Amino acid sequence: MSGSGMGASPGGGDPDRLKLLCMDNLLAADARVYFKDQLSRFLFVSAGWLAAYAPDRTARELAGKSDFDVFTYDHAYAAFQDEKQIMSTGRPIAGKLERETFSGGAERWALTTKMPLRDERGLIIGTFGITHDVTAYVRSGRL
Repeated sequence: MSGSGMGASPGGGDPDRLKLLCMDNLLAADARVYFKDQLSRFLFVSAGWLAAYAPDRTARELAGKSDFDVFTYDHAYAAFQDEKQIMSTGRPIAGKLERETFSGGAERWALTTKMPLRDERGLIIGTFGITHDVTAYVRSGRL
């Protein structure tokens, strides 16, 4: 069980089933989580990500789309460059302060951690990350 962190599941249940259950809970949570393939297209996004960035779309509609379909070009391009770097080096980007921009001029500030997504053999097959809205902190000068 490479990368699972645990050898057995609580109560002796099926560890693969437990992994799926954990993933289902993560994607249903308010946390802003995403998973992308090697071309930076969305594989999965959490309910929290959808609510924050694409409230008029479903996770299924976003599958296969990229940041260029959600954010302004400048923001999407910067995210794409980060993802290319992560996939080529295998090194995560932790705690990056990002200005998120949307068509229509809206903007938010986010603290983001981006990591390589690896298959069971350890090969990088994409990226994943979690983003926290810190707009209030940035605007108040506390961050």
